[in-house]
Amino acid sequence: MLQLPQPPFAPSDAGAYSWRPALPRTAPGATRSESHALDTVGSPTPSRNFELKVRCDEMLLRDARARLAGAGASPIQALAQVDTYFTAARGRLKLRETTPTGGSPTAELIAYARPDDIGPRWSAYRRVPVTPSDAATLKAALAESVGVLAVVAKTRDIACWRATRVHLDRVDGLGAFIELETVMAGQTDAEAGAELAEAAALLGLGSGGDAPIGGSYADLVLAAREPGDRAMDTMEEAAHRS
Repeated sequence: MLQLPQPPFAPSDAGAYSWRPALPRTAPGATRSESHALDTVGSPTPSRNFELKVRCDEMLLRDARARLAGAGASPIQALAQVDTYFTAARGRLKLRETTPTGGSPTAELIAYARPDDIGPRWSAYRRVPVTPSDAATLKAALAESVGVLAVVAKTRDIACWRATRVHLDRVDGLGAFIELETVMAGQTDAEAGAELAEAAALLGLGSGGDAPIGGSYADLVLAAREPGDRAMDTMEEAAHRS
């Protein structure tokens, strides 16, 4: 079972996304080494990230690209992604279908647990590779058995700076966002928090052009739906389960 990590950080007055370490702790039932597992696709042990998601404007998104290039980040890769979120008893479950520009499509099932805190937060997750040819069948099976919660389509420019993945997103119907994910790969919780804060500062976040958000893109998509659409979804789901 995915355990919801507890944030070992408390806000600091040093900056908008600067954090000072509190008492470090591991996920319940995990050893220290297990808690800092590498981000390995298909690993039996949940991986962990320390994350931040902010809503921004196009100017900040363009500025972030330039800052990444100047900071020696990995080359930016452009992707098109469709995430289909399913109803889950615990945490969140989504099927991600990705098409890189000039590359071959991939797919994976991602189960994750993350608090809906606004600002930096922990995420524990499992990634299960799915062949693109099986993605449609898996999506249909999950839709029929547990139900589709929301579908999120976006373009994503992704780069890596140190242990932090930087996502420059344009989400259909929602706008522009920047997401930071510092992958736990042997560093301490405090070191991960410090890197996330440094990455946020590097991109100019917290300077007034962005606003941190809680929840997921699926939550934002659901909140943006018209009341009539949400009511129809409820009726269709009830009819499906009857």
